[in-house]
Amino acid sequence: MSQDRIRDGARRIVLRIVSGARGNQVEEVPIHGAGELVFGRDPDVAVKLDSELDNLVSRRHARISWPSADTVEFTLTDLGSSNGTLHNGTRISGAERLRPGDSVQLGVGGPKIVFDLDPRPELPPATRLASAAPTRYPPAVTGAADSVAVVASVPIGRATVERMVAGSQRHSRRWLQLLGLAVAVLAVAGAAVFYTSRREIAAISAGGPVSPAEIADRYTFSTVYIEAAWTLVHTYTGEEVYHRQMREPDGSGERLPAYVLLPDGSIEPWLWPGSEGGTNLKILANVAGSGFIVKEDGFILTNRHVAAGWRSAYDLPLPGRLFRYDPDREPVQLPLLKQKDRGRLPRYWVPTQALFLGKKQITGKLVDGRHIYLDATFPKNTLRIPARLVRISDEHDVALIKIDLPNQEVTPVELDDNYDQIRVGQQVSVLGYPAISPAVEVMVESQDALNRASQWRQMPEPSLNVGVVGRVIRKRVTAAGEPFSYWSDIGDAYQLTVDTAGPGNSGGPVFDDRGRVIGIFTYRASRDDVTVTFAVPIRYGDALMKITQVVD
Repeated sequence: MSQDRIRDGARRIVLRIVSGARGNQVEEVPIHGAGELVFGRDPDVAVKLDSELDNLVSRRHARISWPSADTVEFTLTDLGSSNGTLHNGTRISGAERLRPGDSVQLGVGGPKIVFDLDPRPELPPATRLASAAPTRYPPAVTGAADSVAVVASVPIGRATVERMVAGSQRHSRRWLQLLGLAVAVLAVAGAAVFYTSRREIAAISAGGPVSPAEIADRYTFSTVYIEAAWTLVHTYTGEEVYHRQMREPDGSGERLPAYVLLPDGSIEPWLWPGSEGGTNLKILANVAGSGFIVKEDGFILTNRHVAAGWRSAYDLPLPGRLFRYDPDREPVQLPLLKQKDRGRLPRYWVPTQALFLGKKQITGKLVDGRHIYLDATFPKNTLRIPARLVRISDEHDVALIKIDLPNQEVTPVELDDNYDQIRVGQQVSVLGYPAISPAVEVMVESQDALNRASQWRQMPEPSLNVGVVGRVIRKRVTAAGEPFSYWSDIGDAYQLTVDTAGPGNSGGPVFDDRGRVIGIFTYRASRDDVTVTFAVPIRYGDALMKITQVVD
């Protein structure tokens, strides 16, 4: 942009969409006076997101506004969206000031947009937040060889060679003595350096106590960032399955998601094996989480809700239209379901456990999930490595995926099933990629003659969080020598005091104070000002890598 243009006050808003269906796109909006930009899936908004793939975004989700063309005051406001708006990773409740370089995310796991101005105004830098536990990385491996000095060769006569040999014989004994002394000194120094650089790894291997920093040094590169998107499909046809949308019987009013009241009194989303002209909603989700290497050849453990979300709880949209199902007649519309009626919907609706499809109840397995993509990325890297789903646990929130590493082996973590011996108060360390942590994007410049477009890519960098085991939750205990069962919302689990981990950490490793993985981080729960987190015992991950008979 020219200096004349800057002096004339010509400015524009630059919106860099870094994730979501429109990822790696840029929108520029000239600033002529007071104005606003509304984000959403409604066709009439200024910044329109994908109406099908970005289904965490409301029709009118959020707004950026400004009072005049020469202002530096820009405001971000949530417009009552279903999934909320995040400003630099924190959910907002009112209007928030927006600065160049700030990120805006439309719902946790939804599209992320970086706000900027061109030209940027002169503003003081934002207050820097101190890091509680910086993560260190092993040194990068490069392909450059050590430099070698090259000396031009000069022809040497026979007499010269004989004189050199005679001189070398006179001094050989002295040089051998000096050389022996030098080798001894270097050996001692080298041993000291080797011991210093390897003592942390040796401590872990020997099973001795290690610090959280030592765990991060050893296993940061073994903790990967996982991104996935999936959709629900009909198992017989392979076609996508939709959540039906209906108008009022007279055709008036907007289309809203439809629900069916079944004879037993339960309410189910009305699934439909087709889009009906593009009017129905896809059952799909975009997910980001963590995982960790368990085998040198690229096997990774993570959460089931990260790698196979169609077998975990799915958030159903409201408001919606409710119909009474009668197998002998057409469904009858009942009063509108509103937000206050959310308690009438299934508490945890799982797409593959749907009970109603088309115009009848489901018998057998008619719906299943299919990945649109499943990628794993190593720390401080922009290369997304395609992964494939290998196994899904039937018992717990655990899944096993696999990436191909043709010319490299990676360091796996050490697993330790201590579920029968673990005690409350033991220290734990969690590695992962919390969504609230500020993202770092880098420009990847294309060198492809057939694809000149450069792209902004997020470069993942894991966070380290430390706490203790606050509670051990067991579904089966022994009293007076007899085992008995009791019911729990989450089954076998470790309750942790790691309250700085959250969405995005899902699927990450939970280490004990000896650097062994004892659990898989799964989710957090908050009420008022209290937050607790949970992990799945690693025995469920270990079992997923084996074939174990249920009955001997």
